Amino acid sequence: MSKSSEISRFLDRRAEELTANVKNYLHRQFIMRHKVSVHESTLDEYHGMVEALDRHAFFASIQLRTLKKMRRAVEQDMEEELNTRGFENIKMPSKDSVIRNAYGKSMAWKASYAPNNRLEEKEYRREVVIYLRANSYSDGASVVLCPIAGPFDEFEVQAVYLVPESLPGDALAFLFGIEEFDLPNPRNGIVLHKILAKGLKAGIFAIIPSLPADEGQPVKWKCLLVDPGVKKTSWFQYWKRIDGMELAFQGSTRPARRYLYFRFVMTYLIAKRKGNYEWVDKIRHREVRWTAKGNYVQKSLLLSVGRSVSGTDLPSALYEGNTFDAREVEPEIELALTVALRAEIKVQCRISELTLMEKVTSQHL
Repeated sequence: MSKSSEISRFLDRRAEELTANVKNYLHRQFIMRHKVSVHESTLDEYHGMVEALDRHAFFASIQLRTLKKMRRAVEQDMEEELNTRGFENIKMPSKDSVIRNAYGKSMAWKASYAPNNRLEEKEYRREVVIYLRANSYSDGASVVLCPIAGPFDEFEVQAVYLVPESLPGDALAFLFGIEEFDLPNPRNGIVLHKILAKGLKAGIFAIIPSLPADEGQPVKWKCLLVDPGVKKTSWFQYWKRIDGMELAFQGSTRPARRYLYFRFVMTYLIAKRKGNYEWVDKIRHREVRWTAKGNYVQKSLLLSVGRSVSGTDLPSALYEGNTFDAREVEPEIELALTVALRAEIKVQCRISELTLMEKVTSQHL
């Protein structure tokens, strides 16, 4: 058998193994969710069990996605590596070990490749400020307008990625129905005072449409407090000022609705993870609604990932009128987005506790 044939056969077997690992992981998640649904397990136990599996499964999904996208390059790199090892003169079973080693070296960089192009924080803030026309002047000095809290020095504001940096770009591209997800697109950002930026990312408050938009008119947006922990802080008087407050943008441009909608879904998932059932029930009973309907995200992927991250089905009120149908999602895409989003939700749950401990004054809100 030729060297190229042996490489091809090895990669075929490897792809089959990785596919089986991914499907097995998703099936184990299904079994654990079923135990929750029949009250044989709690949600906390579910989260603990799936998080223990996430790391191994995530690397399997990365390898499988890399093989599908970059197989030709993997084959060529492996062949070059085998040439340097005098492969033709190596006898079995040593050949298998040499092939596996060549595969590992070829995948080492490729499997860590991040499809999202990131900008430095200052550069991205500048892009979002320009896009939202948030520059202004106060007492002759240049300031940046936070649409919630007003003008601040540029170092007091932060550009928030509505769709987080930590999520895999190829999975996001499928979710939003596009060829490639452009993370640093300024339409994926909003400029807020840094405490409010933390609060939005950590699900302390949400940004939602205030009313259905008239035909041809921009949507108006408002804040809603979500986390009941705010009420326990001594500076609740300041946080409560933003509850129901309409965002005041200086120009006519706005963050993209699809990305604001995704952030809204994340806020729901954070609330669910923290046991904030008051907010969860408001969504489920349509007391809080996303009124700016649109074909924002791929339905089956949203439902699968939302189910895996939260441990239960998403309420129909959260996604009705906000999704589109598309071809069946590949299991490694579902797994990659699930694991990354679950990790992001976990981090933001921790950050929300720290943010609520930060002193807030009328200068901030």
